[in-house]
Amino acid sequence: MATCDLVIVGAGPAGMGAAVEARERGLSVMVLDEQAGPGGQIYRGIEDHAPNFTRLGTDPSKGLDLAQCLRRSGAHYQSGASVWFITPDGEIAYSVNGRAQRITAQHVLLATGAIERPCPLPGWTLPGVMTAGAAQILLKTASIACPDAVFAGSGPLLYLAAAQYVRRGIPVRAVLDTTPAKHYLRAAGQWRSALGGFAYLRQGWQLLAQLRQAGVPILHGVTGLHAVGRDQLDSIQFQRRRRWLTLDDVSGLFLHQGVVPNIQAALVAQCDRLWDERAQCWRIVTDAFGRTSQPAIYLAGDAAAITGATSAPMRGRLAALAIAHALGRIGTGQFQTEARHLRRQLDRDAAVRPFLETLYQPAATFTAPPDLETVVCRCEEVRAREVRGFLQAGGRDPNQFKSGHRCGMGPCQGRMCALTLGRLMSAHADDGTMAGALRIRPPIVPVPFAELASLVDDEGTP
Repeated sequence: MATCDLVIVGAGPAGMGAAVEARERGLSVMVLDEQAGPGGQIYRGIEDHAPNFTRLGTDPSKGLDLAQCLRRSGAHYQSGASVWFITPDGEIAYSVNGRAQRITAQHVLLATGAIERPCPLPGWTLPGVMTAGAAQILLKTASIACPDAVFAGSGPLLYLAAAQYVRRGIPVRAVLDTTPAKHYLRAAGQWRSALGGFAYLRQGWQLLAQLRQAGVPILHGVTGLHAVGRDQLDSIQFQRRRRWLTLDDVSGLFLHQGVVPNIQAALVAQCDRLWDERAQCWRIVTDAFGRTSQPAIYLAGDAAAITGATSAPMRGRLAALAIAHALGRIGTGQFQTEARHLRRQLDRDAAVRPFLETLYQPAATFTAPPDLETVVCRCEEVRAREVRGFLQAGGRDPNQFKSGHRCGMGPCQGRMCALTLGRLMSAHADDGTMAGALRIRPPIVPVPFAELASLVDDEGTP
């Protein structure tokens, strides 16, 4: 079985920053990346599609610099690697080109990034409905777009994706903002946080100005969103100012309710988690350096907490510094000095997070759908009424519901249903607290039996 000092899972900004830093400290590094090239979600395909980023109004230089530094660092970069099992002591199983392999490391850094929060609403499984992030990826990497689409939901990415459509000259039918009015009042209490992140606010105002200049209707206070159609999306129904409105002949609906940490890999490594009420998601318990409850496992970037692409490389570097210090590659004094500098930068960049998380906390109707026919688990086609029936029969444990209804057992392994199931169950709890979380078991991505059967170490031992 291969061994190294550090295995990094994911080659987004955090993973790339960590790999470069770790190599500078003399660590042997393996980077396992599921994508075809480095960049993560934010810089997906940056090496091959940099001109597309420019046309979208995004400066590709930071992403290109990170990717080039990774290539030059001497880290062993493995693209197309699907990690499906991690032990608490640093053994990793992964697959490349249909072949399962294992590697063990003294430390593992999970830079698995974020995933879009599921948006369960009536009709969200219809062809023509996808997340705003998915629409953005298609535009970045393949120049595929859906003219006259509707962008609906809440959060900065919603406006960014819509503005990128406009920059490419692609017409946008409308932007439907579901941010509750009361959240603006709550966010006003975080005015110091807002001022600390003034650069981010300015970017948001610029996005709004671009959309309005292009004549895109922006409707605030939207509730009761429905995607309507038989075999594909035909129209959208929604409520605004107590009136039901309909948009007919809609070709695409792109949904967004923020992003949440992608913690599946950390959970299978048995890292402790906690419920973040303000962010409305589970996150892994970490310290300032990304250390988890498992001494061999670290987290960096949005996998630990949503802070964005600017902070991610610094958080990767900070975790790599802590690992190098733990392995005796740098002294305590040097570690503390360099870590202090990085933490000051991170604190400045993260100043706006309380304001954004308060403003863009998703409305309850988008985390616990009130329509009982809404699909909760897309993989197994479990509907909200089945959760309601389970609760009315006295059920309270989401893992018991999972065993009986297969919710969370499909290919996504709970990524698209676990949060919704928990919120539906907590809505019926006497104290309103978040219900327990689904247990995650390996493999965390689908693996053919033939690959499992062929998994052997270098000595030929299964």
